[in-house]
Amino acid sequence: MRMNKIILLTVFISFGIAIVGILIVAIKSIGIDDGPEREMVLTLGWNGEQVAIPAPVKFPEWGKKTWEFRLWRWKKDSRTFTTFDRKGYKYVAQGLGFVRDKNGRLYGAFSGIKRYGPDGKLEASTTILSGNVPEEWMTFNEQGKKAVYVYAFHKDAGTSYEVIFYGDDGKMVKEWYTNTNGAVYGEQVRGPDGRYHFTHRMKELKDPM
Repeated sequence: MRMNKIILLTVFISFGIAIVGILIVAIKSIGIDDGPEREMVLTLGWNGEQVAIPAPVKFPEWGKKTWEFRLWRWKKDSRTFTTFDRKGYKYVAQGLGFVRDKNGRLYGAFSGIKRYGPDGKLEASTTILSGNVPEEWMTFNEQGKKAVYVYAFHKDAGTSYEVIFYGDDGKMVKEWYTNTNGAVYGEQVRGPDGRYHFTHRMKELKDPM
């Protein structure tokens, strides 16, 4: 009788541990933090002011710990992932499959990722190159129109950016060009006449490119 009680107790404890493990995995699948960083900082070359712009949407780290991601690693097929952070933001990522990098290591390749707000509206999207390198990304305003667009020029020396800001009418308001150090060396804006004028140029850059 005593032996049976010990066996039952052992089974009960094992079952409890298994349940706790399942709950931990479930919590991770819905997000255990506020999501990836949403801003990157550039420096205005003509006065040294630092300005934050939207960062590319990234696949959340907790998404790589879900059963679906592990199944994807095994099947290596094309599929769409959907996951949430604890604030209710939804991330939708298009997985292409698993490929090997130049060192022969397998990684999950994505072609694009979108982020939706708790209200279900699309907030940002990112287009991705091989190696999961962001190529271009944009954010959207409350009306669903483009607010900021960023294009990344990837070079051996680093990455430079073209940043375009849009007004509520969907027209370009301002455009920046940066060097590979994140310094904005050129700016043009839309004037009252609807034409675009350079307000700052490369020659004003304090630090050379």
